[in-house]
Amino acid sequence: MIVSGSLVVPNSARAVDPQKQVLLNAVENAGTLSEKKGIVFGTRQMQAQGFELLDESFSYRGNQGIDLGFKHTETGQFAILEAKHSRGLGSLTTYKGPLRQGGTGYNIDRLQNYTRFNKNANVDLAEDLIYGLRNGTVDSYGSFYRGNSLY
Repeated sequence: MIVSGSLVVPNSARAVDPQKQVLLNAVENAGTLSEKKGIVFGTRQMQAQGFELLDESFSYRGNQGIDLGFKHTETGQFAILEAKHSRGLGSLTTYKGPLRQGGTGYNIDRLQNYTRFNKNANVDLAEDLIYGLRNGTVDSYGSFYRGNSLY
């Protein structure tokens, strides 16, 4: 509890910064401590670029999917982030031949699977992101906690 003058405010009634709550939700959904560190680092890097974390988990079948989605506070542009605990680009995994984490094809594939396998999917948002990826208006970033970098 917080005591303010003669007013006692229980912790559950305190106002929480919405972006902090969205980040907390993303961290709670992550598996390992390393993943959690990567998510926090990546989110801070994106926020420094003017982006806000979207309040949406793009996961399906457990921990598959894209890591995080963002929207720029001034331009409204969307972005997708692959958040890693590792040092650099070499840690991005390649799937199904040409699909590399963070790449356009990979992000489209994961968003399509998200709408296919997640019964609670935000289909409209996923389709907007897919459309933007295809026409080049949604950027893809990779953040690397141990490398202290954002690409």
